[in-house]
Amino acid sequence: MSIKVNNLSYTYNEGSPFELKALKNINLELDDNKVIAIVGATGSGKTTLVQHFNALLLPTHGSLEVNGKLIEADVKPEGLKALRKNVGLVFQFPEYQLFEETVVKDVAFGPKNFGVSEAESLEIAKKYLKLVNISEDLYERSPLDLSGGQKRRVAIAGILALDSNTLVLDEPTAGLDPQGALEMMELFINLHKLEEKTIIIVTHDMEQVLNYCEEVVVIDHGEIAGHYSVSEFFNEKDLLSKLDIEMPSLIKLREDLINKGFKNLDNILNAEDLVKAIKAEVEK
Repeated sequence: MSIKVNNLSYTYNEGSPFELKALKNINLELDDNKVIAIVGATGSGKTTLVQHFNALLLPTHGSLEVNGKLIEADVKPEGLKALRKNVGLVFQFPEYQLFEETVVKDVAFGPKNFGVSEAESLEIAKKYLKLVNISEDLYERSPLDLSGGQKRRVAIAGILALDSNTLVLDEPTAGLDPQGALEMMELFINLHKLEEKTIIIVTHDMEQVLNYCEEVVVIDHGEIAGHYSVSEFFNEKDLLSKLDIEMPSLIKLREDLINKGFKNLDNILNAEDLVKAIKAEVEK
């Protein structure tokens, strides 16, 4: 089991006039070697939840176990450095993660901080900068001078350089053009397939959920509204309507066809199968 959450609650500014209960009695199990989407409205608690996965936030109540490491409310955790290497987190705003004087030094900081020599750390940094398509002429630039999309790529390279078993990505393609977003998602999926990494993606992009993810966790007002396979999720019509989630174009087309009387389309999730099902229905 990669991550197991037990009755976890988190309250910002507990006991103050500004108290906010962000998470309420969360129970959740996420298996290793999956690509999992966490979805929900803005302010639903998605980012608060994933920040618990590498102990950037600690539970107000309850507990969680991450890759064998138990974190409990009111118990000072130990060994967080190893946990944070094991679970890499890329924030929604990458400029908050960039601080070194050059791009290559920023990406090399993580490996160096975990005992890798400076020379080897720089080689690792260059490997992952190349992987995320940052050109060599930017290596000696200040990361703060980069565009939003470039900052996102450098921040992701910095996490990849740690060789974490679990990658937690908060809106990983924000700020990227469509081609850049496609390349970044393909990179994550290849890491999942080739290196068996667990990928957890906080996203509002249902096209990404449909095309890349295996499971979907839905958070609504700080509570788990459901944990589904992708096929199950896109058939939860009442939930999707309640949460006002924008459907992928393929699912919209599928639902339009169902409403017009086409049969046996409910579990179809790709264009090829949809075409075959429509053809079979018409031929009848």
